[in-house]
Amino acid sequence: MPSYTYLIAALLWGALFSFYAVFLMFVDKRRAVKQQWRIPEATMLFVFFIGGAIGGRYAQRKFRHKTRKQPFAILLKIAVFLNLVCVLGVVYLVLSV
Repeated sequence: MPSYTYLIAALLWGALFSFYAVFLMFVDKRRAVKQQWRIPEATMLFVFFIGGAIGGRYAQRKFRHKTRKQPFAILLKIAVFLNLVCVLGVVYLVLSV
């Protein structure tokens, strides 16, 4: 019987960083509307690439934030792809044992 510990850990990791990514996008959108200091794109992209891309993509659509910035939007899509590949890799490893 396979151990699902790694799968659960990967899903919790992704969920944690996805919620954090939604929070960052929400705060950045509010600051943009108020013309205040913004969260650097590099910070948001870092959170996306380490597991928060699904939340970042959700927040991008929900808040209509950073949809026209093409380098940012493309990097977010790449991060979503890589996050999904990582999760599928963990699923494969867990189920193949």
